[in-house]
Amino acid sequence: MQAFRNMAEVPQHLPAFWPSPNPTSSMRHATRVVRAFLLDDEGATLVEYGLLILIIAVLAVVTVRQIGGKVSKGFESINSNMP
Repeated sequence: MQAFRNMAEVPQHLPAFWPSPNPTSSMRHATRVVRAFLLDDEGATLVEYGLLILIIAVLAVVTVRQIGGKVSKGFESINSNMP
């Protein structure tokens, strides 16, 4: 990482999270970034929705497997009773 002596040397195209040339300020900034990351819960919602979809899919597969044989036997019975 390149250290800058003053803010005039810092290129303007650097992202907002780029550390400041002052080590104390950089540590404060890093602490703020980490704290904001830990308090951000947007990703948790995505994980929760993913788990819900997984549970629903598993339940659907289990249900189809359990009633699939009964439905098949029912159609075979109807088919055999047709003239």
